[in-house]
Amino acid sequence: MKNLKYLILAIVTFSIDMWQKKAVEKWVSLHGREECAPVKGRYFTRHKRHNRGLAMNIASAHQKRIAAVSFVTTAALAINYLFSLKKTDSPLLKTGLSLQLGGACSNTYDRVKRGYVVDYFSINVPGKLGKIVFNIADMAILAGSFLAILDAFIRRKGVNP
Repeated sequence: MKNLKYLILAIVTFSIDMWQKKAVEKWVSLHGREECAPVKGRYFTRHKRHNRGLAMNIASAHQKRIAAVSFVTTAALAINYLFSLKKTDSPLLKTGLSLQLGGACSNTYDRVKRGYVVDYFSINVPGKLGKIVFNIADMAILAGSFLAILDAFIRRKGVNP
């Protein structure tokens, strides 16, 4: 029961991203086309993109292979996650792995079920970063990876988080 909050975090991460993807798909379908003009806000721009490949649509011609690798990788992550919940006492690592798993499950679901990942926002910054369209799952995977690396760095230095 002490790890229930981490399982809930993974489920909430998955659920929020799936809810947003559904909302974006509906928003665009109301306009009768696959892509819609972006809606620019102060910090973020709302988009709708179907990413059929890896990051930024790389290797989009290999959708089925990418989906298969994504499924196997997410399954391995889930197994590692379950073992890590039992083995480690680090809240930092558990939080990071929970975010990674929730995000990975959402994007993998998209790849397997839809054949593409729905990306729906970009950050309003100049340069190339401002042109990349993300989703919450991507941000969760990134944040979770950062927390896991931070945990490893702290443990390597001999400091308990």
